[in-house]
Amino acid sequence: MRMNVFEMEGFLRGKCVPRDLKVNETNAEYLLRKFDALEAKCAALENKIIPVSAELPPANESVLLFDA
Repeated sequence: MRMNVFEMEGFLRGKCVPRDLKVNETNAEYLLRKFDALEAKCAALENKIIPVSAELPPANESVLLFDA
């Protein structure tokens, strides 16, 4: 779920509740769960990017190939 600025402001001030807040979950637990999910997603993307970049030739070689 994405929050816009107004929804986040309302959540932090206690004026509104996110749709995916679990029963009896505190704001801190909710934010921790969301940050953990984002961290896992970033780690998965990083693991996906590193092998692809290892397969690419260095920039100097690719420039020489296209200049020929």
